[in-house]
Formats: sequence, C-alpha cells, structure tokens
Amino acid sequence: MEKPLVNAVRVALALVLAAPLIVMADPLPSTIFPYVVGKAVYTRLLIEVAFALWLVLLLWYPSHRLPRSRLMWALAIYLAVVLLTSLTGVSLQRSLWSTYERMQGWVGLLHYAAFTVMLASVFRDFRSWYLILNLNLLVGLALGLLGVSQMAGLSPGWLLDAPRTSITLGNATYVGAYMLVNALIAAAFLARSLAAPGTRPPDTPRRADRRRRRRDRQRAESRGPSWASHVTLMRAFWVAVILLDLLMLYQSGTRGAIIGLAAGLGTFVLAYVLWGKLRPVRIASVALAAGGTVLVVAFLLVRETQAFESVAESSLTLQRLATLGPDD
Repeated sequence: MEKPLVNAVRVALALVLAAPLIVMADPLPSTIFPYVVGKAVYTRLLIEVAFALWLVLLLWYPSHRLPRSRLMWALAIYLAVVLLTSLTGVSLQRSLWSTYERMQGWVGLLHYAAFTVMLASVFRDFRSWYLILNLNLLVGLALGLLGVSQMAGLSPGWLLDAPRTSITLGNATYVGAYMLVNALIAAAFLARSLAAPGTRPPDTPRRADRRRRRRDRQRAESRGPSWASHVTLMRAFWVAVILLDLLMLYQSGTRGAIIGLAAGLGTFVLAYVLWGKLRPVRIASVALAAGGTVLVVAFLLVRETQAFESVAESSLTLQRLATLGPDD
C-alpha cells in the first residue's frame, strides 16, 4: 500500500495548487467574500484529507518520516510564538480563526505548516519537485490568460471590473505577489535548462570535466530525440509563463512586487559583477547594472514633467510608481 498512499497524498497536495482559480460566486453557490472563503475551505479540506492519509503512511512506512531539518524547527518555533500571541491577544476567536474576510489566523497557519511538512515528506527528489512546480506554473498560466481576458474586457461576469487587474484573487496586490513568484520559478527552470551539458563549471579539473562530458553525452544518447523535443517544449512554456506573469505583475500595479523584483535583480547583478565566474554573464550583469541605473535616474527626473504625465495617462501602474514617496 505504500505507493498508492504516497500517490494519494501527492495528488491531494497537487490539487491545493488549483486554489487560486476558485471563486465562490454565481453560478456557483456564492459566499459573502467570494474570492477568499471558497479558496480557504477548498485548501483546508484537501490538506486535512492529505494529512489523514499521510499519518497512515507514517505509521505503516516510517521511512517517510521527515529527516532532521533546521528549517522545520524554525517553522515549529514560529507556530509556537504565533500561538502564544494568539492566546494573549485581544480576541482569542479572531486570533485563532481570523474572519471570513481574511480566513487566516493560527488555524490557517497550522494548515499551511502541515502542507509544508507533507511536501517535504513525499516530494524528495528533483523529478517530483519538477512536476509539482511546473503544475503550479500551469495554474499561473491559466490565471494569466484570465487576466488577459480581463484586460480586453472579455472576462466572465464573476471577475471584478477594476482598473487594476485582480483576476480570481479579488485583490491586485495578491496578483502581483503570485505572478512574481511564478515568474522567478519559471526563470530558474529556464536557466537550468540552458546550462549546456558540456559546459565546464568553474574550477573543475580537466580530467573530471572530460569524464562529466562523456557521461552527459551517454545520457543524451540514451534519452533520444524525444527528450530534446521535451526540453524545447518546456522552454517555450517557461518563456510564455515569464512573459505573461510579468505582464500581469505590471497590470496589477503592485508597486511592492515591482520594486521587489527590481531590487532582487539589482542584488543579483551586483553580486555577479563582484564574484561571478562566467564571463558572458558578468558582461550582461554590467550592462544590466548600467542600464538599470540610467533608467531609475531618468524616471526620477522626468516623472513630474508634463510629457511623462501624458504618457502615464494610459497606464495606472506608471501613475502609481510616479507618486511613490517615503510615506509609502
């Protein structure tokens, strides 16, 4: 029963990733907060089903117990601190259960902690994480296509008609955060696929490098042409996800996510200029650093000019960025 139990837990956890698509509005049974309650109920039920199956798995097959992990201990300490503050807060009920408008609270955190623990237990190799993360990217792609329809005025009636793209999340800020994470995951997969099998890592001895090249050639030959077509198809998928997610990030007008992306990219560029090993990437990093600096300075200089204001009239995101100040 080990394999069926593991697969059942995996399927339940994978279905959690579809939660962003759920909206409890007409023609479905509607709730007071249609963009929040349905997602929370759906997510918690699946996590609880998965957790029950996972407990059976642990009792019968102890090999699936978690290895020691400082990260898991940190998560446990965090949960304990939040529980302590919940018990000593103004409203025990709201601290534990939150409200229908948010559906968070300590009980919500407990579900997400269980979700994290089970993921670490049943997804232990790269292939498993490759599948689950790409499934998440597929959900994000569907969400992005809904966002395009919302931009074009062709979205279903149960999506909010708002100047900032909110899709099925009901809040443009959530769209920015969700799309930012998915774009970075897709970029990581794309970068990994573009690292040629024959590329010699820095500081690799020549004899070890020759062995690795020979091993990579043998693997490529054993996989055959179907593997090459798979990689090409996945690269096209990742590029589409990145472009669509960045478009949705921009359309959401979420300044925090946009500035976070810029700050992360700037940090990577500066770090690679100082410590990077690959010459082409260092050259690209220098170019990005110079271009980014010029872009930021130019933006700060022209954002209060009449010419910029006329351009920004057609973009709510540019207007929001132009009004950004220390108080924000």
